[in-house]
Amino acid sequence: MLYERTAISDSKYGALARRNEGLSALRDAYVLEFLDLPDSYKEKDLRKQIVSHLKDFILEFGKDFSFIGEEYRLQVGNTDFFIDLLFFNRALSCLVAVELKIGLFRPEHLG
Repeated sequence: MLYERTAISDSKYGALARRNEGLSALRDAYVLEFLDLPDSYKEKDLRKQIVSHLKDFILEFGKDFSFIGEEYRLQVGNTDFFIDLLFFNRALSCLVAVELKIGLFRPEHLG
């Protein structure tokens, strides 16, 4: 919840965000114009373009990110799930899963 409080606060948590590189490693908006996608595209097209322009994407995404894989298989019980893009952030020492969605945000996307 600290990240959410930091994002909506102007002063109270602003100093904390400046001191903590981990909180500033993730942003709400990214400029992906270098992908040269047409006006209408599918999620798999977005993923393929990101992977083919991986250096530019990581530079836009932020520093200290390492690419782990695309369509990364994750097994929970007897069910297989696939993460669109998986990165490791060295500063945070954690995995960052990216689930690509091209439509409007819906609450079930958050999970």
